[in-house]
Amino acid sequence: MANPLFTLAFDLFVITSAAILLYAVLVEHRRGQRGVVMSGRRFRARRPAPAGPNAMTSAERARRKLAA
Repeated sequence: MANPLFTLAFDLFVITSAAILLYAVLVEHRRGQRGVVMSGRRFRARRPAPAGPNAMTSAERARRKLAA
């Protein structure tokens, strides 16, 4: 028979894992920010480019794209 303390610890681990996964799927998905979990270049949360005095010119943007 398994150690009851070990069983309790394992159950707690499983329950917390499930809770964290559920939270991540439901809450973060509703926010639409997948960039937190998958920080690849394609998955980053998209923000509109800043307009105004600190806006990038198209040449600057192209140069930055090549550098990344």
